[in-house]
Amino acid sequence: MDLQLNVTVRYTSRHSEAVGDVLRHFESPAWVRLVLRQVLPQLKQISPTDPKELTKMVRDAENNRAGAEQETACSICMAAACTGAVAQLELPCGHRFHSTCAQSWLRRRSTCPLCRFQLPKAYTGTFAIAAVQSTLRLLSDHDGMSPSELQVQPVGGRMLQVAVTISMARISTESLDFARRRRPCQVSVAMLHANGLSALMPLGRNTKRQREDLVSTAPGSMRGVLKRVHTAASI
Repeated sequence: MDLQLNVTVRYTSRHSEAVGDVLRHFESPAWVRLVLRQVLPQLKQISPTDPKELTKMVRDAENNRAGAEQETACSICMAAACTGAVAQLELPCGHRFHSTCAQSWLRRRSTCPLCRFQLPKAYTGTFAIAAVQSTLRLLSDHDGMSPSELQVQPVGGRMLQVAVTISMARISTESLDFARRRRPCQVSVAMLHANGLSALMPLGRNTKRQREDLVSTAPGSMRGVLKRVHTAASI
């Protein structure tokens, strides 16, 4: 199964930049490396519980709700659970929590909040960055402009919002050695008006490029492109 991560980035444009300059920067390996350096460390810390295991625990909690007799203090929200009134979800390690609190916790983590008991993870294996798309959210004063007009609009020194979508592909054990050496990454850019409508790109502009140099074994390169990831963040 492939994964997709969506993050919002704030970008402060240089004083001399126009929209076209910003888009070209978003197509560069330097921008992609910068985004990945910020995202990948956080991504590795997110490890949701296997949805099938979570569904089973929730179902068991609902079935046992009527017969619950023991009042349990929820260490997630730090409030007491009223006997029989609030569904309590019990983890395999024996610790109990409010069902809603536990579900929220386990959708981002796969360990018990108290004893760190390891539950089955939603995603395991090795993933590589397959594509990175950066979508520039245009300013309100850009509404109604043609694609060619947008390209030359100055945005120097202004704070811009960028929606970055990172697509990750699972790598099989057989192709792992090859993937470590070189794996193309597709880089693309797009524009979005302040009202949420997509902005057309100028005709002839190459909005998708293959970046093979993003993954390299040279020192100091973005070797973090290939990471062991156990997560499904913001996905």
